[in-house]
Amino acid sequence: MNIAPEDIRPAALEEGKAREIQRDTDWLVARQPDFVAVKCPACGAAGKPAFEKFGFSFEDCPSCRTVFMSPRATPEIMAEFYGRSTNYEYWDKHVFPASRGVRKSKVFQPRVDRILALCDSHGLETGVAMDVGASVGIFCETLQETGRFRRVVALEPNFAQAESCRRLGLETLETDFFKLDSFDEPISLITAFEVIEHLFSAKAFLESCHQLLAPNGMVAVTCPNQLGFDIQTLGIDSLSFDVEHVNMFNPAALRELFEANGFSVLQCSTPGEMDASIVRDAVLAGQFSLAREPFLREVLLNQWDRLGGPFQSFLRDNGLSSHMWLVAIKRQL
Repeated sequence: MNIAPEDIRPAALEEGKAREIQRDTDWLVARQPDFVAVKCPACGAAGKPAFEKFGFSFEDCPSCRTVFMSPRATPEIMAEFYGRSTNYEYWDKHVFPASRGVRKSKVFQPRVDRILALCDSHGLETGVAMDVGASVGIFCETLQETGRFRRVVALEPNFAQAESCRRLGLETLETDFFKLDSFDEPISLITAFEVIEHLFSAKAFLESCHQLLAPNGMVAVTCPNQLGFDIQTLGIDSLSFDVEHVNMFNPAALRELFEANGFSVLQCSTPGEMDASIVRDAVLAGQFSLAREPFLREVLLNQWDRLGGPFQSFLRDNGLSSHMWLVAIKRQL
């Protein structure tokens, strides 16, 4: 597919994005006295201190290797944060419009194709599809254009992005998913792209999904794989470790979480396209050194044109990319 970070994160907008991220971070820092300690969001084990970043503490689970923020913002603080985030407004006004075409063709159309193929292969009824954390609605718009689902619902708690969904003519719920106690009919498909890593309780999210889904309904999520190449290589300097990503799962831990909460996992994979490019860009920008990594220097710099693509394919095909997909079917409890 050949997606580069610049394709979906234009460099010219980085300064403005960094400014808004700092505003959001300052807002959270001011509320740290009300943060609460938690155990591993995947398996419930007690964590061990791992590192601090931006003044927030992260722990590592010795049982399933999930990395998570603890203490963390309460559900109420999180709901207010995402509803008022200036960074999300910036993405709505600048980043998404500048990258919309590439995102739709290279990110969201393949996601729709993949989802529909799974629906076909598992005989899923295509009644209602709900995208949780719909952002500006590109996925919902793309899915709706296929005509395969009778209803496509965008659920987005941020005011600015919910407005963007409405402008596309999408059925839009401007609310926190955890306030959705019921829906007017069973849901066939719930998608949540880059959402589960942001949630106070991933377990509570899956319990809500199980309640709202029709029998044999499907849920599909994407999130970072903290054992993936670029995150492991860049370590604490990885952009994936930020103030919003409070749950950093890995394939085994995410599978365990779903299986323990009433789902049968159909597939868990790491189809990422940008791991090698992310590390290479960090090196070229002087943000990371390969002085003690001769192998990576050969792959990512000296022979990039020849080896970059095959190396990324190796990461993708062997569960080593930092972009993770999991698809599961509701199991009757």
